[in-house]
Amino acid sequence: MKQITITLVTLFTLMSCKAQTLKVTYSEKMDLTEKLKSIDNPMIKQMIIEKTGKPKYYELISSNGISIYKKSDKNSQDAGNDNNSVTVIGGSGGEYVMYKNHKDKTYTNQTEFMSRTFLIEDSLPQYDWKITNETQKIGDYLCKKAVLNDGKNKIIAWFTSEIPANEGPRKYYGLPGLILKLETGTLIIEAVNISFSKENIEINRPTKGKKLTQKEFDKIKEEKIKRLTGGKQNGVQVIKM
Repeated sequence: MKQITITLVTLFTLMSCKAQTLKVTYSEKMDLTEKLKSIDNPMIKQMIIEKTGKPKYYELISSNGISIYKKSDKNSQDAGNDNNSVTVIGGSGGEYVMYKNHKDKTYTNQTEFMSRTFLIEDSLPQYDWKITNETQKIGDYLCKKAVLNDGKNKIIAWFTSEIPANEGPRKYYGLPGLILKLETGTLIIEAVNISFSKENIEINRPTKGKKLTQKEFDKIKEEKIKRLTGGKQNGVQVIKM
């Protein structure tokens, strides 16, 4: 079982109703086991495995009903070592910043797609989570399993009510406790460090990129992928750069 590092200033800090800041470092790792079955070329398979095999680290900062999820400085040690010429469309590479404002129920997602930066601004989705009786211990925390049918994808989240934060990695939230692990089918996200403090951190909304709604971005993305693949979408798209 992976050990989660926990920094707890005081028990009062965790339970206090006053303003406090929660910081969580997550590791993100792609799991393309099923998707790779549709690729016959062993060299391409190996290149994709090497490209996606190393975990990326992101940090969630949450305070006063506002949160931001962005790449952690922990990734800097791997910078400049990736000379691979294979790009997996829909992967977790590139710029990604997710800002949630639970006060006005909006989000801003600064994301990179095909070397362009977009700024997606829209209303926070209301997820219809199904909480099950299944439990799992993650670090020192007892977690419950929740399932979400998000379009064509089945999302599994493991959350703990021991940390009463309505938050989670990337765009996901809305459970009665912090999400410590998330499985999307091709991506596994897991908390590796959790800390609490009374420090008042100002969380700023990202501003870089072309502004558009989620629906507009999805349309651009779908059309671009169709042009690049000739309309043949078999789960994993590999483009030689």
